[in-house]
Amino acid sequence: MEESKERDRNPDIESQQFAGKRLYRPRVLAAYCIIANLPFGIFLYGLNVYRRGHFWMGRIILAVSAVAIIAMSVAVASGAKVYCIPSLLLNIVVGIGLMKAERGSYQKAILNGATPARWWPPLLFLAAISLAILIVSWFTSPDE
Repeated sequence: MEESKERDRNPDIESQQFAGKRLYRPRVLAAYCIIANLPFGIFLYGLNVYRRGHFWMGRIILAVSAVAIIAMSVAVASGAKVYCIPSLLLNIVVGIGLMKAERGSYQKAILNGATPARWWPPLLFLAAISLAILIVSWFTSPDE
């Protein structure tokens, strides 16, 4: 109650809340869900949620998606087979849904001082993980 009164007196409080915070665009989240993998796109969404001030929800999303990323990395490094078509369909559906769900919150945060995050640093991180998996699987594969 007191916070809303303060906000009515000083409209800059809303914009100060998001000033300097970088959020990933909804299209970027969808692209990472579809092209990279679902847990990584959800991890970036968790960063957005955390940066918008929902600390516990953001931490939970980040933790669960980090565990999923690690599990998928270990599975791929150990040679597990991934079924492409059902997985891709799920990635597309969740990616588009996430994009639509995030659009309003993202626009509101941008109007209140947040800035768009660059799309390419997570791509470099994914490339590093992929290279590490390739190296590990190359050294651990039996000689044929």
